[in-house]
Amino acid sequence: MSKPARRIALGLALVVAAAGGFAVAVLFLPPSPVPSPTPVPIPLPVPATSSTPTTDILARMKAAAVFFEIESASGIITSGSGWFGGEPNWIVTNAHVLGRLREGTPPPARMTAFVNPGVTGKQIELPHAKLRVLAVDRDMDLGIVEVLNPPVPLPAPLPLRPSATLTELEPLVVVGFPGGRRLAEKNRRTDPPMVSVAATTVGGLRRDSFDNLFAVQVQGGILHGSSGGPVCDLAGNCVGVAARVDLDHTARLTGIGYAVPTEYIAGLIAGRAGWASAGQGYVSGKAVAVPVTVHCHDPRRKLTAVGVVAWVGDADAPPRPPGTTRPPPTPADADETEVPLQYDPKSQTASADVTFPRLPAGRAYWVQPWYSNALVPRQYLAAVKLDAGGPPVTRRATELAVKYPLNGKRAVQLKRVIELTDADGSESSGLPTAVRYSTDFAATERVTKPMRVEPGTAFTRTFTLELLTPRRVRNGFPDALPAPLFDLIRKGLPGVTGSASQSAFGEMPRGAMESKVPEFAPFAAPLLSGLQSASIPLPNKTVEPLAAWHAVRNVRWSIPTEGFDAGPPVAPTVPETTLRETVTYTYFGLRDRAGRTEAVVGVNGVVAPRPGAAVAVSGSVWGEATVDLESGEVMTADLHRSFDLGFGPGGPKRRWSGTEELSLRRGAAE
Repeated sequence: MSKPARRIALGLALVVAAAGGFAVAVLFLPPSPVPSPTPVPIPLPVPATSSTPTTDILARMKAAAVFFEIESASGIITSGSGWFGGEPNWIVTNAHVLGRLREGTPPPARMTAFVNPGVTGKQIELPHAKLRVLAVDRDMDLGIVEVLNPPVPLPAPLPLRPSATLTELEPLVVVGFPGGRRLAEKNRRTDPPMVSVAATTVGGLRRDSFDNLFAVQVQGGILHGSSGGPVCDLAGNCVGVAARVDLDHTARLTGIGYAVPTEYIAGLIAGRAGWASAGQGYVSGKAVAVPVTVHCHDPRRKLTAVGVVAWVGDADAPPRPPGTTRPPPTPADADETEVPLQYDPKSQTASADVTFPRLPAGRAYWVQPWYSNALVPRQYLAAVKLDAGGPPVTRRATELAVKYPLNGKRAVQLKRVIELTDADGSESSGLPTAVRYSTDFAATERVTKPMRVEPGTAFTRTFTLELLTPRRVRNGFPDALPAPLFDLIRKGLPGVTGSASQSAFGEMPRGAMESKVPEFAPFAAPLLSGLQSASIPLPNKTVEPLAAWHAVRNVRWSIPTEGFDAGPPVAPTVPETTLRETVTYTYFGLRDRAGRTEAVVGVNGVVAPRPGAAVAVSGSVWGEATVDLESGEVMTADLHRSFDLGFGPGGPKRRWSGTEELSLRRGAAE
């Protein structure tokens, strides 16, 4: 696949990021498993002489703190904390403070950093032009921002202490800006908020399944807006970066917070490999070649080599562990080889086509990435199982053209999963809200000639809805949808029909849903938008392997937001808009499956609102589709969106971030 192909072996944990003066529930995607941090020599702390920091040490910690205000590409302003660390003029923070935690989200439209905020005569405002994002480590929720040509000398970086040296119940100090400007306004100030300090203690050192230190757990002190700020010991050393807080089963804060260990800051500065992705496998002689990319974090361009160890192993085997020495193969592993990758410092990716033998049943392709830098001769990450996009394709030229069979009836299934984080709702209620909606649709559809001639319309696609099954998970816990909603579905489902125009190239520019129960329309609308998203405009000509074509298209889009309201209404509040997607399609090759020949097409693009839309949206779309070569019909599609959005009267006033997964499956024509 194209950008970001397939991210391999992601774990999913619901946590809450303490950002921007409000709680933000984040679907945090750590690597599974987390690679060992680069061993970097960090000075051990100077022993503290009292139960609280001295006045000088406290002043140094406070001076190093930075208040961030971030305007997203969709026009929403949030805030968070940071601190000077690592290198002179470098600010360490969280990836989610910068709005970059989710893969595919665009960089912020504007960043402003304040040093000594709210302190009369000492406040320094660093505008967007003076700030540059050097590195974003989404795996560990870290970001580094460089101050370019600072107008005045900036505070010295806080020294780092290895988090592994902490002891349980050791007293610590959290430094940051909880509440953001809201806290300043409540104290009758129009300036940015002054820095806050809070006492906390070490509750534990949390390790992953490979015994790697993953998080520093603290009891108290990390609040909404503390994200990105330093957690320090009493000697003034940073021992972690405030990142997230924990919720109980009722979605209320438990007081437990988590900080990113400093070992990962040191590893980020020294340069390390991050995560691996696999492209579409293709036939290469008697073997299969899989494009493999390792995405790196290298702000100082210190990586000296990146590669992978590749082999064929059991599909259900446990991954080889990370470490500084190469783990030995198991008796079931075969065809092991080491492949150096070509590293591009500009894109910070290393890639190569890795060759494997044909895959027997029950077996899988495995790779174990490794990297070298000035501090470590070789560091192996945990092994990952490759998803090479199904059976390999044959790279040969073919005609990709729309030849829809008319009047043939097909079954179509669409699954839509949307995960939303609502920042605004948590600001008003004091509770963070993260909702996961999944809806299964089943319908039948036909393709006919249009009843009337319309510009750009060559076919009409009609469909009848037969099944709609909604589910909701709120803050990580299953949430029963209200009974009136299911009564509405029961009444509204019979007789729901839709139609969409389709061009001679396969696009679906227009469509509408009809229902005997008007209140039911919001529930059926995603079926139409999903079919629009999964349509692929074909070039209607012969194309070579890896050929690309482009399209700008408008897609109706709506999201359910009833999960954020105080009481469950009968029908959801649906902010509906039209997305403008600028998409690149790439032809990968052909393969035979289920008695037909299909072309595999990659999808990669950016998402924006249609001009004049009331909803501000920014993000990315990517995925893969298969096209039946005989008919030009899209038979399967797996698409992903990552987005940030806001809407409200007079401009964006409410902010969500989220992801959307669409899975389309069409049956054979009857």
